[in-house]
Amino acid sequence: MKNNRVLLETIIVTIVSLGGILLLPQLKLIFVLLPIAYLLIERRQRNRTWADLGFKFNTFWADLRANWFWFVLVGIISQPAWFLIERGVAPEIHSGLFGLLGYRRHRSAGRGRRLRLLRG
Repeated sequence: MKNNRVLLETIIVTIVSLGGILLLPQLKLIFVLLPIAYLLIERRQRNRTWADLGFKFNTFWADLRANWFWFVLVGIISQPAWFLIERGVAPEIHSGLFGLLGYRRHRSAGRGRRLRLLRG
């Protein structure tokens, strides 16, 4: 019963956080901090250690060596892959993003495209 309660609380915090970020983007900082506050309050209220919550600081390097493939895949490879896939599927997102950052697409004399910094 206790595990079901913790699971239900976690699901509620997740739904409230994601819903708040999507529906009220001007308050997204508050909704991003909500799960962190829940974690700290839940740890204190149930007298759980960091290890009980899954944070094992003394075995960090051994765990990283054991799971290096997933760390590299998710942290390094998937980010550019997602960027390239998104650029192929929805290029208007990237043109808007580059416009906000001050970049514009420029056709060079050769084949292909380059991004150049706008000079003001």
